[in-house]
Amino acid sequence: MTVHAANVRAAARHLAALPGVRDVEAALPLETFSNDTYRSEQWNLGKVSAEPAWPTGDGTGTTVAILDRGFDPGHPDLSANVSGTYDAVGAAATPW
Repeated sequence: MTVHAANVRAAARHLAALPGVRDVEAALPLETFSNDTYRSEQWNLGKVSAEPAWPTGDGTGTTVAILDRGFDPGHPDLSANVSGTYDAVGAAATPW
């Protein structure tokens, strides 16, 4: 059944009152959002379907390893959140 958004509650009440109806739930779409000013520049999040995962947790207790050719460890978004670095290709790299 399709119901205009403005009528969802009224339709649910009507259906719930019908004989034999045990439960009525509206199938409302889940919408994720980001308050990140630069979200539109983060094309990669769509590629890995990150947004649908956002409501499932906040990352507490999760460690993420990022392999990158370089980053600015003094950047305000990173400085307090980087637990360590390792140069796997530079002069300081230790061969396996």
